[in-house]
Amino acid sequence: MIKNAALVREFERTRVRTEKPNHRRALKIVDALHKEAAVIGRSSERNPLDGIDHKIRIAKALNHVRTTAQQDRRRAR
Repeated sequence: MIKNAALVREFERTRVRTEKPNHRRALKIVDALHKEAAVIGRSSERNPLDGIDHKIRIAKALNHVRTTAQQDRRRAR
């Protein structure tokens, strides 16, 4: 359990500022995360754009919904 969150945040900020980027280590981490995802069945093999047209239609519909009278009254205040 973290008792002093501010101290931990300051430690993390200092470490990020002083530590040089290590691309080889970063790639190892990404590789390990990918392997773990495959083990638990969360593979990234599927296309991330599958179903994007459906999501865009929903977003367009939601962005064009008119406000309710109650929301209009709140804004008028």
